[in-house]
Amino acid sequence: MPPPDPKLDTKQRILDAAEVLFFAKGVAGSSLRAVTAEAGVNVAAVHYHFGSKPELLRAVLERRIGPSNQERFERLEAARAGGRTPSVEEVLEAFLAPMIVGVEVQKMAETSALLHREPRESLEPLLRQLFGEVGRVFVGTLGELLPQLGPHEVTERFQLVVGVMVHVISGHLSIEFEGVPYLHREPELLLGVLVQFLAAGLRTPAYSAPPHLERGPAS
Repeated sequence: MPPPDPKLDTKQRILDAAEVLFFAKGVAGSSLRAVTAEAGVNVAAVHYHFGSKPELLRAVLERRIGPSNQERFERLEAARAGGRTPSVEEVLEAFLAPMIVGVEVQKMAETSALLHREPRESLEPLLRQLFGEVGRVFVGTLGELLPQLGPHEVTERFQLVVGVMVHVISGHLSIEFEGVPYLHREPELLLGVLVQFLAAGLRTPAYSAPPHLERGPAS
């Protein structure tokens, strides 16, 4: 990391340093002293501006994730312009586009990788803060468009949408079968393929479990 820019305020320098270290070494591997050394400030400055390491992590992630979430809401609002009812495809595109064709796609891929290598239990409250409202709005909208499905079924399928999205942007398991490249490299084309595929899955009739299986919401 280059020397800290003295023109930046202290809070900005801490955020920039923490972002570089967290994504390079993980949260556990980045001490506050390492962050402050990179930022050219003292540890007291972190406590003054953020209070704790978890709050510093929240601020770093919010800086990356916040703009994408805002774009999601704006795209969904545009799909509803004039009081029209959006299609399932339009809702999916509003949710997926910031992660697939947005200007910060590489940063979001790094963010996804960080979230998936940190202990889930430590991230659970943070994930609810960062994605809770997005989840409520999009699950609610899909529920209105898919009345044949119960609330649990819609939520479960939305979780699968998120899982596919995370898999795609992470770039993991890039396996080629019979010489066919793993997914499409052109972002707009990839977005179209994902929207079509996932919309079909969302519209599938509710799952009917075999008689020997009992199925219900996870406890």
